[in-house]
Amino acid sequence: MIEKQKRQVNVVCNDGLSISAFVYVFGEQRLLDVMNNVQEKFVLLIEAEISQQEDLHPFKLAAKVTEKRESLILNKSAIKWVVEI
Repeated sequence: MIEKQKRQVNVVCNDGLSISAFVYVFGEQRLLDVMNNVQEKFVLLIEAEISQQEDLHPFKLAAKVTEKRESLILNKSAIKWVVEI
């Protein structure tokens, strides 16, 4: 039986979305192996918290809209960078 490990990640997408979530990694795989697997075009994010800047005004902090999802399937081509926490 192959064990799965839950890894916490931060994802930044090409459109400016920021996602804090978990990714399952199976067996001896690394997160890098999952992200570089060209046969899989999508990645499953678990317990995802999605943030996006609303609007920037001079001398005012940027507000963020936050949405939570139990799971999210994300196209890997939409990812700008991923970092494991």
